[in-house]
Amino acid sequence: MKDLFIGDSHSIGYSATDEKIIEWDDNNYAEIWHQNTNIPVIICASPGVGNYKYAEWVKCLVDKHSDISRIFLQSTYWNRFRICANQNLDFGFAEYSLDSLLKEAEVDPKFPEENILRYSDLKIKDKFVEMQLKPAIHIYERFKGFRIDTKLEENPSDIEALKEEYMYTKVWYELQTQLQYIQYCKDMFIIDKICQERNIQCFLWRINDRCHFPGSFDMFGSLDTVKIIEKSAEDYIAEKFNIDAKLQTIDYEHYNKAIHKIIAESFIPWVING
Repeated sequence: MKDLFIGDSHSIGYSATDEKIIEWDDNNYAEIWHQNTNIPVIICASPGVGNYKYAEWVKCLVDKHSDISRIFLQSTYWNRFRICANQNLDFGFAEYSLDSLLKEAEVDPKFPEENILRYSDLKIKDKFVEMQLKPAIHIYERFKGFRIDTKLEENPSDIEALKEEYMYTKVWYELQTQLQYIQYCKDMFIIDKICQERNIQCFLWRINDRCHFPGSFDMFGSLDTVKIIEKSAEDYIAEKFNIDAKLQTIDYEHYNKAIHKIIAESFIPWVING
């Protein structure tokens, strides 16, 4: 049986400097988990991805691999979104499937482990494009207030919010609204039902508290299979080891191997047994 780990850049051994971007390096708790336990693992991750992608990945990977018994879902930041396009300028009904952009990662030979499968998403394949994005900081620094006239007779094209630049409207009229809460609960409900149908355990956790959890997950119904881990890995490490993980980073955001080792050796066992 295999463990499936799903996440963002924190799950892909990522670091970034002015000189280069590195993926699948040794700051990867999922790979360390396999090395310590000898349990075969599948890792599916992509830098900058949002929670909206997770239900799609779960569906694709449990279809591809019938021997997945547990899923560790690293809930990520809520300010992320994607834009998509295709050359046909249509909906892609005839050619698009959930795994259209999913690929096995090309990994440096220094990781020869045959019991680690790594997946990520292409940005472009055939006719389809999908890009993971997050807003620039300046968007959050210049909020202008809400200016929507809700008169029924008003032409929607005259709404002031629609005259702003795309990123501004995206942030203040979607990402920072109840739409994110609705979408998050919907995605977790879908994942819960997929896992329930296939008798797969699922653990939903956060690497730090900047990855939000809603006060309630049951907007579309109760989560009967997904186990919600309220305490973040960062808080767990601070309480148990008196270590501030924020100071143990490679590039001011992504944790070093020592923190990932603690996650693999202490936090994940606590998640399973706690």
